[in-house]
Amino acid sequence: MSNPLPKLFLLLVAALPLAANERQQGDCMQGSYPAVTSGINSITKLMRSFPRCTVSVYLTGTATLATVYSDNSSTPLANPFTADRYGHWFFYAANGRYDVTLSGAGFPAPFTLGDLLLSDSGTGFNTTGLLITPTPGTTNVGIGIIQIGPASGNQNAAIDFNYINILSDQANSGAVPNYVRAFDINYSFGGANMSGPRTGIQSNLTLTAPASPTSSNNDYVPVQGVCTMNSSDNGTNTAGGANGACYGANFVSQALAGATNLFEVGGAEFNVSIHTGASARVRVGVNPVAGGDIQASGDTDAAFMIGASGSSAAAAWKNGIYLTNLNGRAPIYTNGCVICTAPFSSTITTGIDLSAFNITGNFLAGPSGFTITGAGSANIPHITSSGTAPTCSSTGLGSGSCAPQAFSTDFVGALALSPTGSPSNTGTATLTFASALGTHYAKCSLGYENGSGGWNVPVQILITSSSATAVSFVWGQTGNLTAGVSYLLTYHCIGI
Repeated sequence: MSNPLPKLFLLLVAALPLAANERQQGDCMQGSYPAVTSGINSITKLMRSFPRCTVSVYLTGTATLATVYSDNSSTPLANPFTADRYGHWFFYAANGRYDVTLSGAGFPAPFTLGDLLLSDSGTGFNTTGLLITPTPGTTNVGIGIIQIGPASGNQNAAIDFNYINILSDQANSGAVPNYVRAFDINYSFGGANMSGPRTGIQSNLTLTAPASPTSSNNDYVPVQGVCTMNSSDNGTNTAGGANGACYGANFVSQALAGATNLFEVGGAEFNVSIHTGASARVRVGVNPVAGGDIQASGDTDAAFMIGASGSSAAAAWKNGIYLTNLNGRAPIYTNGCVICTAPFSSTITTGIDLSAFNITGNFLAGPSGFTITGAGSANIPHITSSGTAPTCSSTGLGSGSCAPQAFSTDFVGALALSPTGSPSNTGTATLTFASALGTHYAKCSLGYENGSGGWNVPVQILITSSSATAVSFVWGQTGNLTAGVSYLLTYHCIGI
């Protein structure tokens, strides 16, 4: 689906019950009755109701009483029959044309509703509304709606150019997969003559000119799913007793037995493109945006959740996140980043945590043989350390000082001892880390190197104390240090 699919106009049929009986209903009412106020007739004319009127159903244009039923299961209904105490009546009958005559209960004379069409397509859907039957075997459009919205003025309200509103529903459809649907499209295709891709439903939004400069919201959404829960759903807690789920969208793609040698079965594909001559500040494939005021009460609250179902362990994903050139190009640009953060400050507890998994191979693998196994063994061909330099203090330098050498970090570096005045042959030094190194203490290896001055061997260095924030040690040589030159003490530290 890398290229936009061509439009395919579908045959849309609003169908009726399988039993081939159609429901007809109405009320015992007649118009042109004057309103009466304080016994005086008004010139205003009203509809008048006649509860419990007599309803007679005839074959259109005849005096022959039709066969009618009280339900769609063909339960016989007397003809004529009596409307209810509210004046409402209904019946079921076979496809055809009928006259319905209303009489009695105060009607001045029998009143006939003529030539009522009952038509059942017999496809199993429970609808008594619109029936559209384009010519079979043609590409005639089932429904075509052409509208032109307002070009001026301020409507100051939400606008629905076309609207379906199911006001209430307490239907008991049983268990899955007996879903109750507000709108359902079924489209079957295939055959020797078929050619080209297909789309079940497609929505197109096209901006043809800039919006008003005063517009405060310029978001354009071709397809939007909104699920709102205004009530609990018989759940008793947010653990094992939780019940009810709300999804903004649910996409199902499946290959059933016999569908072999396919190229791809995908849940969703998002094609996002900016073409030459256009520009945008942000381009995003998928953007989960958290909303509301609180997090989930249970143990799962995630921007992306990867799971698996099915009856076999083989149904699990082989890869959780997979970068590929399957669509023709490398997915990340040469100066891009696979997992990155925007340049803003935030605090989190954990970066990556796979501690609950048993990783039999590499936990992490990179170019040039870099690996860290699931057991924690590391193969690191080359290490470069960077970061904030620690600080140091020292005694035995006379009036001189101690400072980290350029490019030193908490992990590795050198301390430059610069004696002046009257230095000694021994002294102490403390290395204080810029950030805590480890949880318990830092483990350091110490050494010495000549600076502008040379050590008198043997040189002794002994660590006297160690914590996660600092390491202290003593140093010594034969003879006093020379003032005006520098001596280096090297260190390599890891946190424990």
